[in-house]
Amino acid sequence: MIYQPFAKEHYISSQDVIHFVPSYFIWPHLSIQNIHNGIVITYDLSKRTIQQTNNIEMEKILKAVGDGTRIQILNFLKQMENTTQGMAQLLSLSESTVSRDLNILKSAGLVSSRRVNKYVLYHVTTTITDLIPSFFDNLPNEYSN
Repeated sequence: MIYQPFAKEHYISSQDVIHFVPSYFIWPHLSIQNIHNGIVITYDLSKRTIQQTNNIEMEKILKAVGDGTRIQILNFLKQMENTTQGMAQLLSLSESTVSRDLNILKSAGLVSSRRVNKYVLYHVTTTITDLIPSFFDNLPNEYSN
């Protein structure tokens, strides 16, 4: 579910498509429209973003966040770091799904990991909020401690 302040709630499933559309003309900073098989999120694109990220990197990042399950994982990791197994249990996903999606997110530079004893803990990087500052603003904080 995505919350948009002063508007309505947008529900998406893991099968829905999420299209991210950069725009210089969006106001105030984010627009969400429902389409027949998902949603379109139009966000403010600054010149600074274009200069700092080349097209290939941007495509990789946008493809990585173009999946409902990966957005759910990012939202979870924004609130607490965790292991693959822990996320699989808490998000009701298979370990293989979480592992595959973490590899995609890590390849795009959106998550990072650190080893603590025998555990690998994953956490979100600042890459997505550097590119889309309001990315997490409209996602629920349902995983808070």
